[in-house]
Amino acid sequence: MEGSQGSAHEPARLSVWTGRVNATVSMEGYSSVSSAFDGSFGFTVYLGGADGYHDVGEQRIPDCSVIGGMSGGFNAEISSLDRLLSGRGTVSYFLGGVYDPARETIRVRLRPSGVEAAGKQTVLRSSSRPASPPVTVFSMNWNTGRRSPMDDSYGDLPKESVMLEPPALPAFRDHEAKEQLLNCVPQTDELDRGTVDLDLRNPDPQVVTQTREDRSLAGTHIITWTFALVPLFSIERTDPPMEAEHSFLSSDLISLRVSIPGVTIAGSQWESLVSWRVAGASPSAGNGTPTERSRSAVFAFRPDPSNRPRNGSAVRNRPLSYDIVATIEGTTQHYFLKQDEIDTLRQEYIDHGMPSVPKRGEFVSHPVDGEFNLGNYGFVLDNGMREALGAISEGFGQSTGASVKVLGGYLSPQRNKLAGGHSWDGRSYGRSLDLVPQPANPNTFRALRQVCLRAGYKCACEGEPNVVVPCESPAVKRLHVVWSSHAMPGSRATKEKLSARIESVR
Repeated sequence: MEGSQGSAHEPARLSVWTGRVNATVSMEGYSSVSSAFDGSFGFTVYLGGADGYHDVGEQRIPDCSVIGGMSGGFNAEISSLDRLLSGRGTVSYFLGGVYDPARETIRVRLRPSGVEAAGKQTVLRSSSRPASPPVTVFSMNWNTGRRSPMDDSYGDLPKESVMLEPPALPAFRDHEAKEQLLNCVPQTDELDRGTVDLDLRNPDPQVVTQTREDRSLAGTHIITWTFALVPLFSIERTDPPMEAEHSFLSSDLISLRVSIPGVTIAGSQWESLVSWRVAGASPSAGNGTPTERSRSAVFAFRPDPSNRPRNGSAVRNRPLSYDIVATIEGTTQHYFLKQDEIDTLRQEYIDHGMPSVPKRGEFVSHPVDGEFNLGNYGFVLDNGMREALGAISEGFGQSTGASVKVLGGYLSPQRNKLAGGHSWDGRSYGRSLDLVPQPANPNTFRALRQVCLRAGYKCACEGEPNVVVPCESPAVKRLHVVWSSHAMPGSRATKEKLSARIESVR
């Protein structure tokens, strides 16, 4: 069972249901009655929120855990020995009762809460009334707290209309109506329509027949109700990462399920009515694999993006996004997945075939400042950049009295590619810095390199990114510093490639 226990004053909503209802009413006897009702209904199943409870297994369910209403239109004909009444109108009902979590069923009672009707009354010819039978237009309106809109099918009624008297029922205000609902609808009034049992696991139309004696019309009433339930369902992700519910990458298997609170879908008839579809909602997203599935309460797919940007860029990539749709008999729910900024950045590592993809928690917020963050996003990987800068700046200042300027720190993969970097260097993992001595000349570059080497860092003078030059060269523009290459993600060949490039100029 899903749902939460609420307080005595604030019931916790378990599920919401709507649907269509049809009813036929017939009676044979002194009077003849035939009527057809067509309408809609809605009710909510609650846990908690009532003073009285009943025990079902280990659960305590409120005595009044189901409340709702029903309204619709009807046409009716009532005939007796001396008159014929025909008309149509609208009627509304209170609906209240109890939810059984063990069987996943509800038992409710129905009671009319308001009627508006209009029609014609014809006095039939008899031996004592030989003249032509008069026809009178009638209307009626009574309400006990809830009204159903009345259409204007009969137009304006003439002034000589006969107003039928409403039944002798106590009228009550809205707050009193709610009290009636919370007390499971009065069960002793003559208008009580008896008990209706509905199986929430059954999507097929459910037929309930009620028979009762009608003393006012001297006959037996037979009412046949047909209820077609429609649940308010939801889509839940069953593989959410720990860091964020909607986090995902193109390499993930995304799993979802349909949930109808209060109903076990697996093995029920609802399961065979569920269909799924996933569609890409952003450029290069693709439609997922598989794209569709039917007759299942669960669905899993893998994103299948194509033509992802890999040529380098100074702007952020567009995030991958997908629209997952679940449908039950024409009713749909959407679950929208869209990569946030961190996942869009992580996706670049997959797009560029990087040695590994950093976890979400490894990124720290840092504005794009042209120094520590040369990327396209407001996040960086800082795997020792600040620590290295502090150690190098201190050693360089003590030995030369000069200072150090950061020319570049973290670069996102797309920005690194634009700058001429490679997937195997440390720029996109926060394990490198590009430094410039102040003032910058061959002597200070050589001194800065010696400080870095004494501090245990690997370094090389560069003219352009990944273009190694002697520190004495007039073309030198930066000192590229790398550390912990043994701990960098990637294969042994990747690490050796980086180390060999730096060692060649030591």
